[in-house]
Amino acid sequence: MSKITIGDFSIGDDEPCFTIAEAGANHDGNLEQALKLIDAAKESHVNSIKFQTYKASKLATKTAPKYWDDGKNNETQFDVFSKLDGLTKDNWHEIFEYSKEKKIMCFSTPFDNESVDLLYSFDVPAFKIASADITNIPLIEHIASKHLPIFISTGMASNDEILEAIDSIKNQGNHDIVIMHCITSYPTNFRYFAIVYGGAVLLIACQYFTSLNLLCIAIICSLALPSSNFFIFLHSFLRIVLNPFFSLFNLCPNFLNSFADI
Repeated sequence: MSKITIGDFSIGDDEPCFTIAEAGANHDGNLEQALKLIDAAKESHVNSIKFQTYKASKLATKTAPKYWDDGKNNETQFDVFSKLDGLTKDNWHEIFEYSKEKKIMCFSTPFDNESVDLLYSFDVPAFKIASADITNIPLIEHIASKHLPIFISTGMASNDEILEAIDSIKNQGNHDIVIMHCITSYPTNFRYFAIVYGGAVLLIACQYFTSLNLLCIAIICSLALPSSNFFIFLHSFLRIVLNPFFSLFNLCPNFLNSFADI
């Protein structure tokens, strides 16, 4: 079975786990905080860090009701996204340049075509497609046309929806596809972390409370199906303590390396 190469890393059979620090939009629209997230990821010894790139005006209508309950009933989903999309093109350029300086791979999840093109201009090594966009075929095709490796989360998609998304990527001549088992529930109940494969159960369920922001770790473990031309992986979340005086990864900097033999 062929392997997928992303930067200096290979994903596939007999390869160590590829780890992604999921920074998402936890920069809160603040460049300095985004750079701190990169520092935290680097100190945590992960392979890469991933952000989300979008504009609220392209993601939600101004009256769209908020789809999670955080106790703030007077906000719309547009209001929430607007708080997080404040990074400018120059800010994003600085983020990627800073990642290069820190020698950690950086990429992002784009939610619209303009964000795809912006990220591509920074020479990203891969793209991530959110589970919410797995049925957004025009966006998927635009991302696939860049011919870079693609991580795609399945979320609540049906088998037919997943296959349609995969076919739309392949039809663009792109076959470097990583399918991620994404559980659209935050925080995920431990019993839903398990994947049954070949009679065995793979369970990765790690959670720690944060002192600054949520930084997730996607632990990518190969569970390649013999009859498949692409891979199936486990997308797990790890909450880490970002306080430099009390961090799991400061205390145990090689913690994530223990996943290499999974």
